[in-house]
Amino acid sequence: MKYKNSYMEHYTKGDTILKAGEVKDDVFIIREGEARIQRENKAGSPVTVDFIGPGQVFGEMGFILEEPSQ
Repeated sequence: MKYKNSYMEHYTKGDTILKAGEVKDDVFIIREGEARIQRENKAGSPVTVDFIGPGQVFGEMGFILEEPSQ
C-alpha cells in the first residue's frame, strides 16, 4: 500500500469484521466481494439489513467520532 497508515486485510465468508458497540480506529473500504450488515432483532437473532460491495466504506463514523459503532 502506498499510504503509511493503511494496510490490507483479507476476510473469509462468515468472518465478523465489526460488531455493534465496538470502538475501532479503522475505516474499512471493500475492494472485492461483499459484506453483510446484520442487526439483532428483539429476540436476539441476527437479521440481514443490507449488503455492501466494492468501493463502499464502513466504520468511518466510529473512527471520526471515537464512539462505538451503531
